[in-house]
Amino acid sequence: SIARPIPVKCSSCDRANPTFSNSQQLKGPWERRCRACIDAENGPQASRVTVSPVVAPAAVPEYVKVCSVCSIPLTKENCSARQMKEAVANRKCMSCIAVAVTANNSSVPLPPP
Repeated sequence: SIARPIPVKCSSCDRANPTFSNSQQLKGPWERRCRACIDAENGPQASRVTVSPVVAPAAVPEYVKVCSVCSIPLTKENCSARQMKEAVANRKCMSCIAVAVTANNSSVPLPPP
């Protein structure tokens, strides 16, 4: 017997097969919200704000670890072993860590000579 695909629904409005942003696709089906619901709550431009130029893939399997900032899949090439072991909310790729370090270093005054 062939398994039928599970219908995708928005957890807020229960519409069948709505469009989801990349970050919403990575969430579980019980917390995933469609673009229409997010736009209605935050305004039409809020869901289209980008933080990073890196685009996450449309569908990432649940077992793949992703960066908590930019949502790209983490690999041995773009993530340290320590970051792979971090909690899901704290896991970051090397690019996002570099951006955070640069931002923190630029706002910290240098000690006097």
